[in-house]
Amino acid sequence: MAANASQGTLSARLVKEYDIAFVSTGDVLRKEIAAKSKVGQRAEALVAKGDLVPDELMLEIVKTELDRLQGKSWIVDGFPRTLPQGKLFDGMLNQDGRSLNMVVHLNVPDTIILDRIEARWVHLASGRVYNTDYNPPKVEGKDDITGEALTKRPDDTAAVFSKRLEAYYKSTAPLLEVGAHTPFPSPSEWE
Repeated sequence: MAANASQGTLSARLVKEYDIAFVSTGDVLRKEIAAKSKVGQRAEALVAKGDLVPDELMLEIVKTELDRLQGKSWIVDGFPRTLPQGKLFDGMLNQDGRSLNMVVHLNVPDTIILDRIEARWVHLASGRVYNTDYNPPKVEGKDDITGEALTKRPDDTAAVFSKRLEAYYKSTAPLLEVGAHTPFPSPSEWE
């Protein structure tokens, strides 16, 4: 595997090679909000106030997207991010008779992640991502397909990364401990 492989790069390879659906919870959330769906409207009201989307609502959004896939294999990116979300997700999968085959944890040093974030540029309309270090656009600052300007995500800064990293170690890293159990512990073992 190339040293510059990120979760997006790896996911794209898996999706292409094995005909797997890629579900980005951030993208799904934005799609539901734009579509003015029931869950999207509830999420939009929270996001507009700067609140986090509650775990139960995120689960509903993920479930809605997985239901659309009608039995196709999938990769979920960005969910679960907390132990409570993991518990809810596991319960939903069990209730629906679905199975979780694998969890992949990419252990990348924090400094490398920060370097990648600072070098990332995005074509917002399509979601295409470029990196000036290893996947630069053919023309600097322009999308390869449309020629439109690339932009930086407002949250692609060292300050935001630092806050996210702190949240990761506090909320997401504990999932690794639970995920180390094989199989995922039953609800009675969570307490």
